[in-house]
Amino acid sequence: MSPKYSRNLGQEGGLMTEHRINQVVQQPAVEYLLAYTAPLAGCPVPVNFFALEYTHSNVHLWVGGNMKPPVSSSNDPIFFAHHSFIDFIWEAWRLTKQSRWTRESVFSPDLPRCADPQHFSWAVMRPFNNLINREGIIYKFMIFGLSNLYTDQLYRYAPRPTCTLQMPTCDSPYLFCDTLAVNAHCVSKIKLNGRCSGFEGLDACYDGVCQMGFCVPGPTPPPFKRPERKTTPCFNRDPCCERWALDGECRRNRNYMRKYCAAACASCKPSYDIAEECADRHELCLKWSADNHCNGRSTRFMQENCRSSCGFCAVEKSANCQAFPT
Repeated sequence: MSPKYSRNLGQEGGLMTEHRINQVVQQPAVEYLLAYTAPLAGCPVPVNFFALEYTHSNVHLWVGGNMKPPVSSSNDPIFFAHHSFIDFIWEAWRLTKQSRWTRESVFSPDLPRCADPQHFSWAVMRPFNNLINREGIIYKFMIFGLSNLYTDQLYRYAPRPTCTLQMPTCDSPYLFCDTLAVNAHCVSKIKLNGRCSGFEGLDACYDGVCQMGFCVPGPTPPPFKRPERKTTPCFNRDPCCERWALDGECRRNRNYMRKYCAAACASCKPSYDIAEECADRHELCLKWSADNHCNGRSTRFMQENCRSSCGFCAVEKSANCQAFPT
């Protein structure tokens, strides 16, 4: 059975590029990122072609067919993957450019000459007639347009796949690491009979191998195996552990301290210098910091073990420590 949608690839528009994504993420304020992409005559705000909507629309145009007109674009299954990635970019911008409070409270100004009122901050979120965009509760309306609850309780985004020349794996059967580019990066694999010229020798073909410039059936190259890293799990989980250990809590509260202050109580041997206060003690500190774990439920662990990556070195660990709670 033929699919109930059509495509007309590459006739207009363009696909996402790393440069374009960076331009979007670098926008300084929400009114620049969202902008006014369908203004009326007399709109006082200049057009910003780095707005997320323009970047998103270029992909709709490039795919073409049913993806081009808004009334039929959701007929194409790629619509949902595309919009998930657009939302990922939006969430990445929110995490890097806004505080938790401003994510829910700051909107582009409601300008009738610049945007359809259905997109205004106080507009109803159709088809959910009891929801409006702004956060809070007014009369019968619950206001959830930019709520943190979505990513707090419903879903989170995994980091984008990455690879390097030294670690040429993307940890996915559908991606391969293009190590021939200036900067190695993860790329979608090429389907059978697709052109793969220049990628001979790489695991570039899905369920096949690149020969004479085309993907053909055949044994795929063995996947790169990521070397196992051995991490010594000897960490304090609170920046006050050393203070409590000096106060004799390793003896008085043996069970708690052995579990949460193992390094301070010498219950294990750390692989780092415990006397070096301003240092990252875990190999994943940079990643955790980039993923916004320096604040929140992991703050105490990060204040102890990722002080450099989180920028905690200006304040001594013991500055806010009190006697062990009883």
